[in-house]
Amino acid sequence: MDADEILLYTPLLRWYIDHGLELQAVYTTIEYQPEKLLTWFVEQVTEARGMGDTDQEKGIFAEVFKLLGNSTYGKLIEALERHTNVSCTKDEKL
Repeated sequence: MDADEILLYTPLLRWYIDHGLELQAVYTTIEYQPEKLLTWFVEQVTEARGMGDTDQEKGIFAEVFKLLGNSTYGKLIEALERHTNVSCTKDEKL
């Protein structure tokens, strides 16, 4: 295998080294610290949805938070790199 300046995930790099990869140089390292994101938001959505389960009058409130939570999750995992062909027009005939 021959490559120059590639980005490798640590477990994959370790596997390559264990299988005979000879590493010539390391240019940059990126340290990743896993942590939960937006915990306050998740707790708020969960609490609001729970209120709808316990009190029928707050059912619409719970449904709104359900949609809010689901749409936020969908936007976070949206593949923005696929959004490349954008055109703006002033006059568009229908």
